[in-house]
Amino acid sequence: MRIAIQHNSRYHYKTPPAFALQKARLTPLSDFRQNVEQWQLIVTGAEQQLTSRDAFGNTCTLIRADPDVEILEVSAQGMIDTEETQGIMEQAAGVMPLFVYRQPTALTAKSEDLAALAESVRQDDPIDMLHRLMDAIAEKVLYEPGVTHVGTTADEALQEGRGVCQDLTHIFLVAARHLGVATRYTSGYFVSGNDLGGDASHGWAEAFVPNVGWIGFDPTNRRCPDERYVRIASGRDYTDVSPVSGVRVGAGSERLTVSLAVEQQ
Repeated sequence: MRIAIQHNSRYHYKTPPAFALQKARLTPLSDFRQNVEQWQLIVTGAEQQLTSRDAFGNTCTLIRADPDVEILEVSAQGMIDTEETQGIMEQAAGVMPLFVYRQPTALTAKSEDLAALAESVRQDDPIDMLHRLMDAIAEKVLYEPGVTHVGTTADEALQEGRGVCQDLTHIFLVAARHLGVATRYTSGYFVSGNDLGGDASHGWAEAFVPNVGWIGFDPTNRRCPDERYVRIASGRDYTDVSPVSGVRVGAGSERLTVSLAVEQQ
């Protein structure tokens, strides 16, 4: 599938910051299931300082705001060709040791309820077990924007019973890791149609199954990612893959507006 993507993030500062440095994880890589035909990162009101790979292999670009800037805009756009791979997102284990993806983080700490959820689907066949886990999460947690925030933990989302793709994915990570499966958070985009979570950058889980590779599981839409999905970054949780993060000094309030278009060509 040929997919065109246009993702704009605009920061409005009430008072220009004395200093602002942003890290953008908005650049996809070509692999066996997707080919980056064309991609560019355009910034207005700032200067790109450095582009490099982080410890997880993600492409990161450091952006420093211009002096006295009131509006800073980051635009990622391009064309990606994807293939259907039956949910297999990557065949090799990757650059990071697998044990890293079995460890808890601040957002994916285990609780009794999360462990009980995991145990309710435990069985010998790992792929069937992970499908059952995805279904169980989709049944327990309703997709509803505006209830949670970027700092909501997996357990808090499970107790709330509502959340967005980040929350459902974090719950999947905790439960799968409890079951001994190396699991990572992946960010990207997908051609959504009437599906959930397509109005912003999307998140899903990827679990490593020996002799198969990393298999994607999207509990928000209760399916494995197909050719409609474009991978951008992966890590231990959302913190490792957030599209834009950073620090600022001396600014007043900040307002962020985001627009996204993901279309099949």
